[in-house]
Amino acid sequence: MESRTLAVAGMFQCADLISELARHGRCDEQAYLAVIKSVFSNDADNVAKVYEDVNNLRYGAQVCVDIAKQRKANYQNLMIYVMGMIQLEKQMRARKDFMPKIDEGLTLSTRQVELYGYEHDSVSGSLSNLYQSTFSTLSHRIQVVGDVNWLTQDRVASRIRALLFAGIRATMLWRNLNGRRYQLLFQRGKITRQFEAWLATEH
Repeated sequence: MESRTLAVAGMFQCADLISELARHGRCDEQAYLAVIKSVFSNDADNVAKVYEDVNNLRYGAQVCVDIAKQRKANYQNLMIYVMGMIQLEKQMRARKDFMPKIDEGLTLSTRQVELYGYEHDSVSGSLSNLYQSTFSTLSHRIQVVGDVNWLTQDRVASRIRALLFAGIRATMLWRNLNGRRYQLLFQRGKITRQFEAWLATEH
């Protein structure tokens, strides 16, 4: 499995978890923690190290296969989220003032992790605040679609922003591995076949 393809799984894993939270107020906790932890990894292009174990991306790989097989009714929203992540990552690279802000914010979030653990609401809250002070100030905005009753709950909203942050982290990894937007649009068949073969193996 190509590392770049695995990074795609990371992007779609975040997108689907965002959708689940927005529609139902809950999501797969194991898949959620896997991508949240990746935010704190300093590895630039090693997928296995960023996600601790590539098998933590099987959720995202299955999402990609389900989209290809037309088993995802909300696939259009997922594509919008992923394309939005790509756009925000591109805008971020054009801003030299962004990385110092992100590094400073992640230092604060790391302290929350050390005190409470990755799953604690204070960590998602810290990442949410960091997303709002950085990516939310850019011209492109990702509009999350879901149940307003969930979207207006602070805990759910914070987790969604934390996942958007994690999705952009996955996008940075994908870009570092020479990922390009046209690959997602015109090489979907190849990517899907790779995921299907991988998911068929035991882990």
